Amino acid sequence: MKRIKLVAIGIMVVAALALAGCFSPAIVDPDDPVDPIAPVLTGPVASLYYFFTPPIQTDSWVWFNGSDSYDRDDEIMRCKWDFGDEAIKEGVWSTMDQEWRNDKFVWVWTDNDIQVVRYKFKEAKRYTVTLTVWDYDGNQDSVTRTVYVEAK
Repeated sequence: MKRIKLVAIGIMVVAALALAGCFSPAIVDPDDPVDPIAPVLTGPVASLYYFFTPPIQTDSWVWFNGSDSYDRDDEIMRCKWDFGDEAIKEGVWSTMDQEWRNDKFVWVWTDNDIQVVRYKFKEAKRYTVTLTVWDYDGNQDSVTRTVYVEAK
């Protein structure tokens, strides 16, 4: 009787997790020692847009924003900006810090300055800017944008 209850509870847990989008349901076989609940690991999704004062000219600032990047089953761990001219900027996406709130310390995620960066291009030409993000599972995703720079 205990075994039937455990199988029934296991099926309910799998169904609840599947509905929540956390796990992929599997056929539960009570005689199979393999865990029927297998996590569905999804990779991060890189998002990139940029803004500037038109037109983009050499030695003028261009702001690149990757803060809309996300990962459904984890946090983004780190990222790399490749500006297409051998310049690279890498860093930790966010850090966990303690803050004093309501008379106690609590842990909060703090976004680092790597999510939004600014850059000056030195030459007038077309550049391919790439943002690559990694999650804690080692999965990665990249997105590219083409930036046209005119002579000043």
